[in-house]
Amino acid sequence: MILAEDVLPLLIDDASGKPVVDTTRLDLALAGGMLLDLATSGRVDVAGPGQQVKAGRLLVCDDRSTDDSLLDEALRRVGAVGPRKPEKVLPALAKGLRKDLLLRLIAQGILRDQRRRTLGIFPTHVWPAVDANHQRQVRAGLRDVLVVGRSPTPREAALVS
Repeated sequence: MILAEDVLPLLIDDASGKPVVDTTRLDLALAGGMLLDLATSGRVDVAGPGQQVKAGRLLVCDDRSTDDSLLDEALRRVGAVGPRKPEKVLPALAKGLRKDLLLRLIAQGILRDQRRRTLGIFPTHVWPAVDANHQRQVRAGLRDVLVVGRSPTPREAALVS
């Protein structure tokens, strides 16, 4: 599972299927998860002093396939926008990402696609949890790290960030 697949269910209420944060923050958090996956796998890095571009800009270090279509697309987008600060790349990574991640999580049996009407008129879309075991495990690990004070695994540290 990629990091964004852990982030999305954490930001959707298990019962109601509604996001617990506004969609702008949700999309940026998902894009951040993609960027962290690319950075921790050595696919992208932040330029330092003395490199070809200004320090603090993202560089693609390895453009080979990641064996994950969403990460490959994110890597392509990082390369396409050129050397930019990470916060300037996030909107490009966010485009269409939530929908693609929802489709994956639905296919994995983690979330369910449910269409409803608000006030009997306005169509709404929600994604309640089908199997919340994975989310419970992730939440329990994060609770241990943030509340109990256990040292995080690299993945938990990435989720917290």
